[in-house]
Amino acid sequence: MKILHIISSLNPNLGGPSKGLIDIANGYIKDGHELTICCFDKSEDNFIKNSNLDIVCFSNSIKIKSLFNLYLWIIKNGNKYNSVFINGIWQKFAIPIMYSLTKLKIPYYIFPHGMLDPAFRKIYPIKHIKKLIYWKLFEHKFVSSSAGLIFTCQEEMLLARKNFKPYKTKEFVIPYGISNPPINSTELSQQFLQKYPILKNKNIILFLSRINDKKGLDLLVQAFLQIRLKYDDLHLLIAGPDNDNLQSKIIKKYIKEIDSKSITWAGMLQGEDKWGAFYSATVYCLPSHQENFGIAIVEALSCGVPVVISDKVNIYREIESAGAGFIGNDDVDETRQSLIKFFSCSTIEISKMKASALKLYAESFNIDNTIKKLALISQSKS
Repeated sequence: MKILHIISSLNPNLGGPSKGLIDIANGYIKDGHELTICCFDKSEDNFIKNSNLDIVCFSNSIKIKSLFNLYLWIIKNGNKYNSVFINGIWQKFAIPIMYSLTKLKIPYYIFPHGMLDPAFRKIYPIKHIKKLIYWKLFEHKFVSSSAGLIFTCQEEMLLARKNFKPYKTKEFVIPYGISNPPINSTELSQQFLQKYPILKNKNIILFLSRINDKKGLDLLVQAFLQIRLKYDDLHLLIAGPDNDNLQSKIIKKYIKEIDSKSITWAGMLQGEDKWGAFYSATVYCLPSHQENFGIAIVEALSCGVPVVISDKVNIYREIESAGAGFIGNDDVDETRQSLIKFFSCSTIEISKMKASALKLYAESFNIDNTIKKLALISQSKS
């Protein structure tokens, strides 16, 4: 089958959707399907040049021209594809996509990627008012004209129904999957600890995500500072791109309590360094205020690392049911209590959590399961 994915950017610094699409693309290819990705990055960007995928870039200094070029490209090439998947809503490219694909009578499916979550009403109230207007004018038509919305978990689907009216569409729940992690866990961990010797023989709480206010890093830092003396050899490892200069703000806020002996800021970790961090971690923590899926959470599970997350992460029910970690509210007190619960567990209990994490990944979040379900949808135009 030939499948087309459209996304605003494949830049790995932007988080889950771009990373998830790369894994999905490689999964498609492994299963013998053909895939094209359209995006609005520049063809000279390193993450585009270094990719082995079929990527068509529509970057242009004149944004209207880029959108028009996308429209013309779809009109010319759209009939080659069994189906089309759109990553995200509230995107400017929705207009040319809708008109070109409906003209060609090609079904398109939309991954909302959590962008219909009611939590954004509180986080960005002014933006929400603008979205209400835009939904009435156009976005609801873009959604209702699609072949359906694809949600990455049950919770995302249930939340999406509450936010915007009119809301009329088919709904599919297909968990995002990731590829299997590298199997040389001991080697990668040793290499990573050689780069960060301060982490050797420590109980590492790993935060690996984009560093911004939504992710709840400030909550984690406060909770960590309150418990670090309660347990031996506790260390907080913070990794991820910091586009909002949040690191300096947090350090300034807790300047009297933060020290390099207990908190390490590693910046963005990729490749072997990223997997080395996961394999070295005792627990992964993300007390996010809103998280549609959480690719990094699933990466932790795939490495057998238990997780401590907030109940604002939409896959928290699956993790709680599997016994792969602890869940709390997105505040300092419950983040602290969840960490205390984890570090109060016996060795046997933690071993069970690790096994549960691996099982949950294999049964629910492996990329092979995702590809099979997406392929079944794509066959609708075979």
